[in-house]
Order: sequence, then C-alpha cells, then structure tokens
Amino acid sequence: MARRKQEKCDFNMLYPSVNMYDLIVSCFQESKGRDSFIDRLNKFMENNGFKQMKMVYMLEMFVIAFIKKSKQDMLNGVIQTQSLPCGKDVGGIIRIGNKGGLQMHFKLNEMHFNFIACHLLHGQHNREKRDEMMG
Repeated sequence: MARRKQEKCDFNMLYPSVNMYDLIVSCFQESKGRDSFIDRLNKFMENNGFKQMKMVYMLEMFVIAFIKKSKQDMLNGVIQTQSLPCGKDVGGIIRIGNKGGLQMHFKLNEMHFNFIACHLLHGQHNREKRDEMMG
C-alpha cells in the first residue's frame, strides 16, 4: 500500500470476503502514520472475528498477521519474527533509507508458515544491486 492515503483506506475493499479466511498476513510499506493505520486495521479485523497474532516492523514497513479467534488454539509454539535492514555499513550502522526485509514464521495446526517481505531498489537496471542487498 505504498504512497496511498492510508487514512482513507477502505478495509472492505482491501480484504473482500474477509470472513472466508482463517489466517490473514499482510505487508505494508511506506506506511507513514502507521500507528493510526494499525489501530483502524485492528478494529476492522476485531469486528470480523480476528485477533492480531503478531506484527514485525522496520522503518516504514511492517508485516502483520491475524487469525480467526475460533482458530487461535491451533497455533503451536512461538511466533518468531526478524527484521534486517540492508545497505552500506557506515561505522557499524547500516544506512540506506527504508530498504530491507521482514520475516514472520510460525506453526499452525502442525503446518509451518513462513512469510517474507522485502523493500528493495526498484527498476530493472538495479537487479544486480537488489541481488547484493539480498545476499
């Protein structure tokens, strides 16, 4: 949902037929005003019978997972998350703006789920640079 007015986001359009799912994991980037957006998203999901499982964020990017309240007892173990910024190492600090990746993994009903979200350099001419960022 990059560069979109998130305060005007219609969650019914973003998640059509939301009640047919047991698990919803979404990634958002360039999310200025993240806290108010997440509050609105949590209320929408709560009103549709979901509970937030976990969220991981880095800079202006985040991954958020929801599970139907009636299915939350199917979660096995801990929900693990990781964030990794990428870019130039300058004096022990990685700096490149808002680039990097997020990961969330967990076990649900004895099945393993792993979600990865990346925000890297755009454009075909930057393919090699993106490959380096991922390495």
